[in-house]
Amino acid sequence: MSHGQFYKADELVELIHHNFGGFHPGARAVHANGRIHAGTFTATVEAKSVSRAAHFQGTPIPVTSRFSGGSGDPGASAGGTIAMASRFYLPDGTVTDLIAINLPAFPARIPDDIIGLLSVAQPDPTTGKPDLAKVQAFLADHPAAGRVVQLLQVRPAPVSFAQVSYRPLHAFRFVNAAGEGCWALSLGAGGWQCRSVGRGNVATTARFPIHRARESFAAGSGGIQARPPTRAGGRSGGRPFGVLA
Repeated sequence: MSHGQFYKADELVELIHHNFGGFHPGARAVHANGRIHAGTFTATVEAKSVSRAAHFQGTPIPVTSRFSGGSGDPGASAGGTIAMASRFYLPDGTVTDLIAINLPAFPARIPDDIIGLLSVAQPDPTTGKPDLAKVQAFLADHPAAGRVVQLLQVRPAPVSFAQVSYRPLHAFRFVNAAGEGCWALSLGAGGWQCRSVGRGNVATTARFPIHRARESFAAGSGGIQARPPTRAGGRSGGRPFGVLA
C-alpha cells in the first residue's frame, strides 16, 4: 500500500538526525560528506538491445558521480556504508539519476519498518549504545531485516571508494525499441540477468556482470570508470552495459 512520498517523513528525518551524525544546517541528513567526479558514459553494443533509454544507445553521455559516506555529519570520515550517485545528462537536455550503495540489501520493505528499526537502534542516553534486547526483539519479528543485519556484520570494511561494488537497491524493468520488456534479477557475485516473464514462464534474455567503480588518478583524468570484476587470471567476467571514463 502506498502512502505517498512524504509518509511519516518528519519522523523519519528526525530519527536519521538522531542516529546518523546529528543535525547540521545546510547539510544533507545522510551522506553529507562526498566528492564529485565528472566524466562520460558510453554504453556497449549489448545495452541498446535491452533498453531504449537514451544513454544506452552508444553515444557518449556526460555524467557526474558523487561518492559519499553514510553519516549526516559533513566533517565525518566515510565509514562502513558508502554510496555512489550518478547523474546522466541526456541529449534532449533532461537528466536521469542512478543511486547506488554498498549494502547487500535494504533492511526494510516499507517506511514503518525502517522507522521501527531506527527507533530501537537509537543510542541509550546512559550507555551511548543501542539497547541490544530491543534490537534483537525487533529483528526476531522482522526476519528479513535480521538477515540483512547479519550480512552487514560480516562484510569487509571498505578500503576506498574505488574498491567497492555499488548496488542500486530497486527493481528495474528495461524496455527496448521493439517494446520487449525484461526485469533485472540479481545473481549475487555472478552479476545479474535480464529476464522476460510471461504466461508463468521465465526466459533469460541477457546476462551482465556487476560493475565496480574505480577512481582514476592518472594524470589529467580525475574521472571514474565502471568496470566488470575480474576472474582468476585477470579475465573479465563479461561485457558491462558501458564504461564511465
